[in-house]
Amino acid sequence: MTIQNPITSLITYLKADSGVAALASTRVYGAEEPYNEATNQARYAVVIWPSGGRPEHYVALQPIRVDIECYGATQLQAHTLYLAVYEAMKNIAREDNSNCLLHTATQSGGPLTNRAPETHWPYTWSSWLVTAGEETTA
Repeated sequence: MTIQNPITSLITYLKADSGVAALASTRVYGAEEPYNEATNQARYAVVIWPSGGRPEHYVALQPIRVDIECYGATQLQAHTLYLAVYEAMKNIAREDNSNCLLHTATQSGGPLTNRAPETHWPYTWSSWLVTAGEETTA
């Protein structure tokens, strides 16, 4: 059995959300922005980072924690994108994306608006506990 990647599923889910897409278009990435995209900042973009979780040994679920950074040209734009991501994430309810079933998402930290230390790009951070299925839905 191949365990499905919930980060890929979250990327697909957020790209398909109309509120997120209206701001960030397809600029939703896992772990980091591609180099060619990073040189075009600061503009709307979402980056999803895996940041831990706890194993479930008896059921085929992955309760994982993800950090989500929402970027914008200003701190207000970054926070506006966060609000669109927040709306999408809180509405996850057994969403099937990229062959991975997303069961729930609960915000556990944030929002915190700041500037990236290396680049000074404005972003809003939030942390989420996401429960995803391990088995493929295909």
